[in-house]
Amino acid sequence: MPIHTAENIIARFKFTHQRAPNRRGDPHTVFNKKLISQFIYTLIEKNSFMTLLQIQSEIWAKKEKLLNSPTPPSISWIHSVLHEKIYDGKKITLKIASLDPKKRNDLETLVQRHLFVQWYDKISELDKMRIVWVDEHGFNFHTVRNYARAIQGNRAEIKVPTVKGENISVVHGVSGSYGKIHIQVGEMLA
Repeated sequence: MPIHTAENIIARFKFTHQRAPNRRGDPHTVFNKKLISQFIYTLIEKNSFMTLLQIQSEIWAKKEKLLNSPTPPSISWIHSVLHEKIYDGKKITLKIASLDPKKRNDLETLVQRHLFVQWYDKISELDKMRIVWVDEHGFNFHTVRNYARAIQGNRAEIKVPTVKGENISVVHGVSGSYGKIHIQVGEMLA
């Protein structure tokens, strides 16, 4: 035990005649951790971008069902609940979110993909060779690599233009039997 802690205990006993300090906070602020953690889990399933403050306000909005306390749980308490392994033995952590386009994984899009694969499997090999695949992608002429080599102790530098390049679109058509059929470069399509 550090010496200053022992000195504080002795000074408190001389002044108050108490061996232990008074407990801080309201003695009635006991939260049902399991009930609140299940509520937080359902909140995060609906909206994973919620901040701790938003979670706290949602808990306070449902105080009749969740709390037996005149105050909401603190943000640090909510943070500690999220970091306990009570969600199927796993923590809930804050991560960089990956972008998942809605249209790509939409049910209608998945059904259209499935129908296309069924149609493609049914056509003959000759018809498959006649199909022209068309694609478009963006490009910038001032694109540079992020990594470079240098002698240890020296900086790896890449000379880049001071003005950002213009974005362009490249549209191309490719066939299984003829290879590249057409390529067109133009302004960036919206």
